[in-house]
Amino acid sequence: MKTFIALALASAVSATPLSDIEHKFMGYMTQYGKSYGTIEEYQYRLVQFARNYAAVISHNADTTATFKLGYNQMSDWTADEYSRLLTYVPMPESEKVYGDFEVDENAVANSVDWVAAGAINAVKDQGQCGSCWAFSAAGTMEAAHKIKSGTLYNFSEQQLVDCSTQNYGCSGGW
Repeated sequence: MKTFIALALASAVSATPLSDIEHKFMGYMTQYGKSYGTIEEYQYRLVQFARNYAAVISHNADTTATFKLGYNQMSDWTADEYSRLLTYVPMPESEKVYGDFEVDENAVANSVDWVAAGAINAVKDQGQCGSCWAFSAAGTMEAAHKIKSGTLYNFSEQQLVDCSTQNYGCSGGW
C-alpha cells in the first residue's frame, strides 16, 4: 500500500496529468481495495483494466444487447487469469438424465420481471469455487419459494456444494 501511495503522490506532482482511464482505474482500485507492489505491476494492471473497460463500454453501447456489463474485483485481470477460476468438468454422458416434458404456452405470461417483483436476491460471488450449478439451483429455489409463499429467503449454496454427491463440488456440476 505504501508503494501505491508513493506512486500516486509522484503522479500528482509530475508535469503529466492523469488520463481519464487512469482516474477511473484509481477509483476502481479504491473501490476494490487494490494495491500493487511495483510500478510495473501497476502499469500492467492498468493496461488490463483499460482493455476490460473498453470491452464494457463497447458492449453497453450496443443497443441490441439484452444485458449490461459492469466492473468487479476481477476487472484488472487477464483473460487467462479469469479462465483459471473456471473449473468446469463436463458431466459424463452416463450420468445425464433426460426426459420429455410439455409446456402449455397459453398458461404462461409473455414476460415477467422477477427482479421488479422482488423474487430475486442480490447478485452473489462464488469466488474461486466453480459452483455456478449451486448458485443457479439456490437462486431458482429462492425465487420459486418467494413466488409461492411471498417470502424471499437466501439459501445456502455452500450446503449444496458440501452435500451433493451428484456434482463435483467446486469443480463444476449440473
